[in-house]
Amino acid sequence: MKKFLLFVLLWLFSVNEILSQGGSNYSIFGLGDINSTISSGYEGAGGTSVALPLASTVNLTNPAMIAHLTTTRLVTGYRFNQNYITSQNSSLFQNNGNINGLVIAFVFDSAQKIAASIGLIPSTKVNFLISKNFETQYLGQKIEGKSTYIGSGGLSNFFFNFGSKTLYGLYLGGTLYGNFGKILYSNEVTYPSSYTFATYYDQEDYFSGIGYKFGAYYEINSFLSIGAYYGDYGTLSIKRYKRYSSELSKDTSFTEEIDVNPPRAFGFGTSFKSGKFIFGADYKLLLINDLNYSNSTFNKFRNGTEVSFGGIRLGNPNRRADYLDRIDYRFGLAINNLYYEVAGQNINEYKIAFGAGLPFGESSLLDFALIFGKRGTTSNGLVNEYFGRLVIDFSIGETWFKPFKREY
Repeated sequence: MKKFLLFVLLWLFSVNEILSQGGSNYSIFGLGDINSTISSGYEGAGGTSVALPLASTVNLTNPAMIAHLTTTRLVTGYRFNQNYITSQNSSLFQNNGNINGLVIAFVFDSAQKIAASIGLIPSTKVNFLISKNFETQYLGQKIEGKSTYIGSGGLSNFFFNFGSKTLYGLYLGGTLYGNFGKILYSNEVTYPSSYTFATYYDQEDYFSGIGYKFGAYYEINSFLSIGAYYGDYGTLSIKRYKRYSSELSKDTSFTEEIDVNPPRAFGFGTSFKSGKFIFGADYKLLLINDLNYSNSTFNKFRNGTEVSFGGIRLGNPNRRADYLDRIDYRFGLAINNLYYEVAGQNINEYKIAFGAGLPFGESSLLDFALIFGKRGTTSNGLVNEYFGRLVIDFSIGETWFKPFKREY
């Protein structure tokens, strides 16, 4: 208990606010990059997580999977993104990072499989920098200029999750979300000529709302399992502040309130266990084609899909075993059809992942995942993005609740 309290205090003093940041220039569209996995333990398996049980890693995809934890755990981490962006005539390196949330999971009865969790996690992330030179004609004169678009922020969730084993190997769980966050946009247009004036536009969107998710997991037999979840972002309300300004005139500000059509999500997965190895496959569907946020004539929204496959070599739980044998080794790959179409082009993402869970102390764990991939195309003036991501989670485990005594 003392370790948990010290950990939380250090985390609170080191973090001022949790806002989802990081991503790519394609995060200019819609709500930005949407991450359904979050934890590095499952990121190392390519995001495969709907029906993949792990005893020491908090599953944030399927609410029913929380009941597979064996100890109460406190988890936090860090996510670093490195992007290499290329177009037909230029290239750019861009990197950023953010805290990967804070989660506390309580195992009330490890024998009956009853557990719950609360936490604060990022759900979408926006981070882009786009600069473009242009020229136009005015009164017979050619005027050159530069337009720069910058965006940052995203949505976060405060959540409560409860899951339990019921009858005949069936696990059920549910999660309630409080959605909040902000996304900041700015556009600056500058001209090198002395007789022209720069113009500026700033927009701040503050989000609020409530959402939910339900999940199920079923052990068909000792080696084969299936799982599924359904989630709804629920209400998403925005309070928007807009400001127009230039070097020639005073600032003009507006405030408006907007309701956003909430995205919904569905996922199905299966896993197969053989000895020390467990393999899984997921299909995830994001229902978001009617999104009425960040629309333009340049893009339109479609339902997004993700297919992933992952494998884990489970570590030996015996503390006296050789250390290399105690490590979880993970790998995975995924294909993600992203939820937007830009300039008539579907934007897809391909990634491969590797990871490991390094145990230390009595029941603490250092999880890390390395993800490499590509998204986008250079057709129709768009860009390719090659990315590398490093996700690190640190968790402390303790036994707070003893299994209830039962008479049979």
